[in-house]
Amino acid sequence: MSKNATEPEQDSFEPDYITEPGEILQETIENLRITRSELAARIGCGVTHVDRLIEGETRLSQEVSLQLEKATRVPARFWMNLETQYQQRKARLSRRDREAS
Repeated sequence: MSKNATEPEQDSFEPDYITEPGEILQETIENLRITRSELAARIGCGVTHVDRLIEGETRLSQEVSLQLEKATRVPARFWMNLETQYQQRKARLSRRDREAS
């Protein structure tokens, strides 16, 4: 029997929590000892946009991930993978909750 490539294996681990990219971004800037306003200046946007990224109100885009790479020295692919995994886990948990009710 072939397995559906989009479904996790039955025995695979799927966490029941989600780590938002903004949480990791906040930890990163704290470790770098820069403020949200300093990050905003480094990535060429307003503080409000950085606040929305950190609070999870705005998704990380390709362009922002490239700017974050320059500002934090964390590769853009890390930021994009984090966003993709977050959105995927969020969708899986939502589907699981719908199916359980």
